[in-house]
Amino acid sequence: MTNYVSPIIIPHDTSVPGKFMIKIGVANQTNSAYSYEVELQVQIDTGSCGIVIPATALYLKNESDASTATKDSTTGETACTATQLALMPLLPGVTTTYEPATIVYQPSGDSIIGFYYHIAELGIGEDEQGNPLVIAKNVKVMGATSASPFMMGVGFDRPLIADNAFLANLTTANNNSTPLYPSYYLDHQTVELGLSPSNAFAFQTLAVQTQGAPETYQDWNWNTPQGSITVANAEATLLTTTPVSLLIDTGLDLMMVNNMGTLFPLPGIVSSWDTANITLEFNANSAASVPSCFSFPLTGTAQAKLSPGGDTLTLVYTTENSVVTITEASLPLQDSSSVSTPAPTLVHVISNQDVGNPFINTGFNPLFAYGMMFDPTGNQVGLKSLSLTS
Repeated sequence: MTNYVSPIIIPHDTSVPGKFMIKIGVANQTNSAYSYEVELQVQIDTGSCGIVIPATALYLKNESDASTATKDSTTGETACTATQLALMPLLPGVTTTYEPATIVYQPSGDSIIGFYYHIAELGIGEDEQGNPLVIAKNVKVMGATSASPFMMGVGFDRPLIADNAFLANLTTANNNSTPLYPSYYLDHQTVELGLSPSNAFAFQTLAVQTQGAPETYQDWNWNTPQGSITVANAEATLLTTTPVSLLIDTGLDLMMVNNMGTLFPLPGIVSSWDTANITLEFNANSAASVPSCFSFPLTGTAQAKLSPGGDTLTLVYTTENSVVTITEASLPLQDSSSVSTPAPTLVHVISNQDVGNPFINTGFNPLFAYGMMFDPTGNQVGLKSLSLTS
């Protein structure tokens, strides 16, 4: 039986609701103590799998060696080819063969290109002295050569960018011999690594895909959790309890409904839906005693920009937590969710896209009502109901 060290809470920036921003970076060990060689702030995203950071952050800084890199005069971003990057020395502990890497994020359509890198010791979190709290061993990351979003994907059954660093071989920075339990826990104010399963959670056992390597947790080897959706207004049930794949995604604020055809009409099509109540239920194991469903009312429709910096307006459903103080048609709706109002702010319906079974991306806001634990050892994901306070 493996002995594990106590779980580690990772500090993160809570100034922006719906954004888990934590510190990571290439770490070096000197006389049994770890420090950051380079430290970056990235957003945790359960809707993708793999770290995406600027490739230039993985090199020793030498401006003359990088002088041939191309800088976009509008965005200020630096784009480098493999030949240009090869002129710069890599940080200690970083290796690459310049294997090409590409990812396209949805729904924004942002396309990121770059190369794969291997980091021998990746630091996660930051103590009071600015040093890492946790060390992840041998992590494959994507170094972007243009338009890097500083993203740390820790999801599964999602686009595979690179390794899930939260499920790598983890040790504490001050105890390099005893591992952490391979798991992570998230709620609206907590990031915790190494937590063991308990009956505080309502767990769902996940189907395991066959193409993943069974001996590693650093991949996408588990299917999306399953649940159901029901929609009703004061007069009638508009959508009876219908099975859906249910992704709790910390990378988005809004909720996305995909490939439900006419079962879930587009906003503005059927007026009886504009003030209906949505109930989402997470399929917990039969022995679970923790509540695992939440509901919220729709309040109408509005035009909103769904991509930062974009000009396209999309008709979406609003909820009681939507701020609709639009003075110009091009202004986006803003997220005003708080601990006492755990409902998705906007509901974006996508139709006629072939993505298999009906699919719901809950967005970040359900984590205002629940904490989520992913336990790959048990092939399970769990929800824990939180006490909500204003």
